[in-house]
Amino acid sequence: MPVFTRKAKRRLTSHPRFLWFDAGVFRSIRPAGPLDRPQAFDGHALEGLAAQHLRAWIDFGGFDAKLSPWQAKAFAEDYPQAELRLLHRGPRRTKIDGVLCLPVAEFLAELRPGSALPS
Repeated sequence: MPVFTRKAKRRLTSHPRFLWFDAGVFRSIRPAGPLDRPQAFDGHALEGLAAQHLRAWIDFGGFDAKLSPWQAKAFAEDYPQAELRLLHRGPRRTKIDGVLCLPVAEFLAELRPGSALPS
């Protein structure tokens, strides 16, 4: 996934991110050491799953958009008009420092092609 680079005021990390096409493949292929806990992989697998759904939402919704990684706080400073969302595994919606925090299961269940992002 290429890094978001449009009109940034700050120097950016220019390394693209690689997200697995399937969370199950990621979980089965990722090497695990003897001290790694299974929960250590959950965040990466969940990030890949959310990315798969967002890519489908963009493609099937006909949006002229791209999926790119960025740090939420820095993005908010450079693009104050943006509506920021953070997906988490918790049970409740909340807003922290202007960032809408949504349970990932709820977000994905409400994500519909051609409709706005769940809010």
